[in-house]
Amino acid sequence: MSYKALYRKYRPQNFDEVIGQEHVTETLKNQIKSGRVSHAYLFCGIRGTGKTSVAKIFAKAVNCPDSIEGNPCLKCEICNEISSGSSMNAIEIDAASNNGVDNIREIREEVKYVPTKGKYKVYIIDEVHMLSTSAFNALLKVLEEPPSHVIFILATTEAQKIPATILSRCQRFDLKRIPIKSIAGALANVTLKEEIKVEEKALNYIASLSDGSMRDALSLLDQIVAFSGDEKVTHKMVLDIIGTVDNKMFADIIKNINEKNISNCIEQINEIYLNGKDMKQFVSQMVEFLRNLLIVSSIHDSEDILDMSTESVEELKQLTQIVSYDKILEYINEFAALESKIKYDSQPKITVEITLIRLASLEVRVRMSEVPNEKKVEQVKKQSVKKIIDKALPEDIKQGIKMWKDIKEACANPLKSMLVDTEAKYYNNKSYCIVCSDNIIKSYMEKNINVIKNKIEDILKKEYNIKLMTKEEYENEMRNSNESSENEEPNKDDEDMKNVEEFFNKFGVKVERIEN
Repeated sequence: MSYKALYRKYRPQNFDEVIGQEHVTETLKNQIKSGRVSHAYLFCGIRGTGKTSVAKIFAKAVNCPDSIEGNPCLKCEICNEISSGSSMNAIEIDAASNNGVDNIREIREEVKYVPTKGKYKVYIIDEVHMLSTSAFNALLKVLEEPPSHVIFILATTEAQKIPATILSRCQRFDLKRIPIKSIAGALANVTLKEEIKVEEKALNYIASLSDGSMRDALSLLDQIVAFSGDEKVTHKMVLDIIGTVDNKMFADIIKNINEKNISNCIEQINEIYLNGKDMKQFVSQMVEFLRNLLIVSSIHDSEDILDMSTESVEELKQLTQIVSYDKILEYINEFAALESKIKYDSQPKITVEITLIRLASLEVRVRMSEVPNEKKVEQVKKQSVKKIIDKALPEDIKQGIKMWKDIKEACANPLKSMLVDTEAKYYNNKSYCIVCSDNIIKSYMEKNINVIKNKIEDILKKEYNIKLMTKEEYENEMRNSNESSENEEPNKDDEDMKNVEEFFNKFGVKVERIEN
C-alpha cells in the first residue's frame, strides 16, 4: 500500500477525535441526538482547524443508523462509504474550481432526488467564498426552500466575503485556532503510534509554528521525520529544516544590545544569514518574541495569556530580569518599524545590521550621559537657574496657545483623551489658560496639573503659570473684563508723563514728578 500523509492518516473520524473545537462538536452532537438538525450550516475558521473534517463527520452521524451519543458508529456501510469518499449521500464540492452559476444549477436539479441510503443528502461546499455573485444568487434559492432530505454545509476561511442573505440562512460556527498545548499533545500521540523518536521541545516548537492549524503541524512533522530518517527528531533539526531562528538566539541578541556589545550583534546576524535564514522572517519573529517578552514583563500570571510551553515562559522571565520594561518597549517599536521598512528592501541584512548598531549605540550614549562629572553638574545647575529665571513673556504665552494642538498630541493616554475637548485661550499676560468643556474634565486636569505643566514647559522651554477654567467660566471672565475696561477712562496726563520720561531717559536725564 502506498504511503499516506500523516494529516490524512490521522484525520478525525468522529466528533470526540476533533481537537480544540468542543464548542462546535458538542452543539452538533446535541442537535443530532435531539433530532433538531438544521438545513444549512456555515463553518468558518483558518486553514487546518477541522472545517471539512467536522462536515464529513456530521454527514456520517446524521445518516448512521447506529449512531452513539451523536457520533457515527464507523462500522456500518454508510459510515464506511462516506469515509472512503464513495458515498452518494455526502457530496463534496470545491467552490474554488466550481464557482459558476451552472455548477449551482446542477446542484439545484440534483437535490430533487431523495438519497438511496440513509436519511439525508449532505452537500459540503468548500471555500464557498469563491463563488461568483450569480452563483450565490442561485444558491440562495435552494437555501430558501430546501427539500427536507438535503443539508448544506458551507466551509470558508473568509466569512466576510459571504453575502448577508446567505449568512442569515445558515447556522454559523466559528472554529478557533487550536492551542499550542493541544497540538503538541496530539503530535505526541501520533509519534507514539508511528514509533517516531522526537524531543518534547521539538514538538512544542512545531506546534508553535503551525499557527493554530493541526494540518500544518502534521505536515511539518511529516517533512521533518522524512529528513531525520531513523534518527531522533531534535529541536535543532526543526530549526535547520524550517529555516527559523531559535528563541535563544533572539534572547542573546537582546542581551547584546542591552550590554552594548555591537560586535556580537553583527556576528549573530552573520551567522543567521550564512545559515540561510530569511532576514524578513527573522525580523517578524523578533517582533513576536519581544511582544511575548513585554507580556511577561507586564503581567504576573502571563502563562494563561501566552500560548507557550512552561519552559519558554521561564526563559522569558529570566530575560526580564536583565532588560527593563522601557527598553523592551523601545526595542519592539524599532523592530516593528523595521518590519514595515524591510518588506521591499533589496539589502535586508544591511538594514537589520544598521538597526542593531543604532539600538546598541543609543544605549551607549544614554549611559554616558548619565555619568556625573563636574562639567555636567555645572550645566545642570545653570539649566536649573535658567528655568527659574526665564519665565514666559506675553509673546511666549501667545506662541504657546498656537502650539496647544502639538502639546496635546505629545501627551500620553488617558490624559491625551481627556485633552481632546480642551482649548488654550488668551486670558492675560501672566497666565496660560486652558479652557475645559465641563467641570468633569476640569477636575481631572486639576489632578494632573503638574504633568500638563511639565509637558508644556518641556515643549515651549519656558516657565508658565497654568490656569484652568471651564468654557462657561472663561466666557463670563471675558465678558466682565470687557465691561470693566469700557467703564475705565484713560488718564491722558499719565500717558503724557510717560512719554516725557521715555524721551529724557534716552539722554540719561532722570525726570521726577512733583505733586502739587
